[in-house]
Amino acid sequence: MIDPPKTKTQKRQEAKFIEKVASELAELPPALLSRLPCEPEILDEIQKIQSMEQPRARHRQIKYLSKLLRGSEVMPLLDFLDNTRKSSLKENKTSGELKRLRDRLLHEDEEEPALREAEENYPNLDSNMIQGLVQKYRWTRNEKFSREILRQLKIAQKRTMFIPPGQDKE
Repeated sequence: MIDPPKTKTQKRQEAKFIEKVASELAELPPALLSRLPCEPEILDEIQKIQSMEQPRARHRQIKYLSKLLRGSEVMPLLDFLDNTRKSSLKENKTSGELKRLRDRLLHEDEEEPALREAEENYPNLDSNMIQGLVQKYRWTRNEKFSREILRQLKIAQKRTMFIPPGQDKE
């Protein structure tokens, strides 16, 4: 299935997210920088930012670092930040993905593909309960059903993280 093109808002949100990652990287202590899984060019930029004292110059360099990060893989950096500092960036990103999945479930045209995707990604998800909640939401437009769908997706995500590799839903 081909992904639809990103909207201007989605592009802007991604850019802001990458900028937050860049600012967190700039705050890392020098001892952790040596273990950072990134390209040498990115590491050099982080060190330049840390040596700067003027706030405007730091901000400008963080923007430049964000530009460099957009061209590289960010997930290893998020994992590193998550493991070394209790960074909330990765959690926010996964939470946003779950919210988009919930919104797709609630949209009538995308319900079936979204449900299949949810079942593939989260094998212990109770799809019958999700379908029931989707129907209740459509009938009543009560937000509590929408919130409950998101809560169930988060629970399934957490359970999936603790399933040993090679084991599926029992």
